[in-house]
Parts: sequence; C-alpha cells; structure tokens
Amino acid sequence: TIALFPTLEIKDRTQVKTTSQVVKDDEIEVINEEVDNLTEFEEIVGEAEQLISSKALFKKPDLTILDISRGLDLHHRKLSKAINLIKGENFNTYINRFRVAEAKEMLINSKYKHWSVEGIGQEVGFKSKSSFYGAFKKFENTTPLRFKQQVTALNDNI
Repeated sequence: TIALFPTLEIKDRTQVKTTSQVVKDDEIEVINEEVDNLTEFEEIVGEAEQLISSKALFKKPDLTILDISRGLDLHHRKLSKAINLIKGENFNTYINRFRVAEAKEMLINSKYKHWSVEGIGQEVGFKSKSSFYGAFKKFENTTPLRFKQQVTALNDNI
C-alpha cells in the first residue's frame, strides 16, 4: 500500500499511474486555459497602454481604473486582473509608471528647464509633491530633483 495523502491509500501501482494521468490531463487543460487567459490579458494590457499613451490619460490626477475600463469597454475587474498578472503591479503603480516616464522626459528636455520639479509632477498627473517624489524614487531610485540636477550636470559637461 502506498500512502499518498493521510486519507488516501492506493493499493497497487496501476491505480497510481491512472490517477497521475488523470491529474496530468486536468493539469494540461488548466494550463491551456491559463495560456488562453494569459494571451487575452496581454492583449488587454496592450490595448490599455495604447489608450493611456495615445490620450495621455495618465495626466488626469483623478484617473481611475473605471475610466480606462470604460474606454476599453471592459469590466474593471478584468482589467485589474490583467494588469496584476501581466505587469505584476496594481493599477495605481501601473499608472504612476506612465507619469514618471513622462516626468523624466520633461526633466531632461531643456524646454522645461525653468519649470519647478513640483510643477512637472502636477503636469504629469500627480496630486501632490509627496506622491510624485515617492513614485519617482520607487522607480528610479533617486528623487526627481536629484535626477534633474544630474541631467543638468551632464549637459553642462558636454
């Protein structure tokens, strides 16, 4: 007798093989469903990124997942799940990545050299200086002010 689980005993090895095969077939079916879902979720995130970027929706300080899901004609929970699975982050973190990327472009661009760091943060959709600094530091391991100073120093040395 082979004890697989405390409450399950299988008397001979043919049953073990059969049981294993059934589990494997079920696992394959589950994996195939997960791959289909993964592909669908990748498409959803791609569509979301296109919508967010093309319309610069991230600049809206009060942007919600409902705004994006409506634009995609999709339930907000499905969009949330897609972002969580594909990007490994929640909606707010996902949107803050767009904002930080735009802020970096502005901090690098001499057109905005007379803008305050806080003004740039507001322009890209952050509601406060602290949320801007926190997100920037999370993604770039430096503050936006230090980033701007480093870019300015590099430009002065060219």
